[in-house]
Amino acid sequence: MCRIIVAVLFIASTNSYSGSYDVHSYANGSIFAAKYEETGFKDDITFNSVYGRFGATIDLYVSMEWRIGTSLQDESFETDEASVDISLDTFYGGYLLGRIPVTNHISPYAVIGYTESKFDFNNGDFSMALEKSDTSFGLGVDIFVTKRWGINAEYMRYIKEDGIELSGP
Repeated sequence: MCRIIVAVLFIASTNSYSGSYDVHSYANGSIFAAKYEETGFKDDITFNSVYGRFGATIDLYVSMEWRIGTSLQDESFETDEASVDISLDTFYGGYLLGRIPVTNHISPYAVIGYTESKFDFNNGDFSMALEKSDTSFGLGVDIFVTKRWGINAEYMRYIKEDGIELSGP
């Protein structure tokens, strides 16, 4: 079902460029600390990560966007038997943003969508890939310094499935 929603968002965003709407496209990049939690782990793991946002504003209140990202380095955690390296190989998804512009420069929003991710585990003796997907949601605010430059603050819960959670500001 979630894949159908993502496909509909993609088709709607590509068809909206036809000129029948006042659509403005945008692209930007962000650096953030993605937090990985797993049931049974003593500590949470934080990945220094980057992602790109590619989207279109349909009107003053609604935007659709795609995101794709990765972690910048591996992190390690200890088990009783070994030290294991984990990395956030990729994550990507489609999202719908509902905005409430406060001024011409400040625009808080709520976001909902769907995210797929891939984590890699390696301890030297074995390696394993783990893929997870889930409905995602969050809150954020865009603060525009000029028409082309702005600052973004956001918290997203990307995935919470089978005892694993990926979230972050």
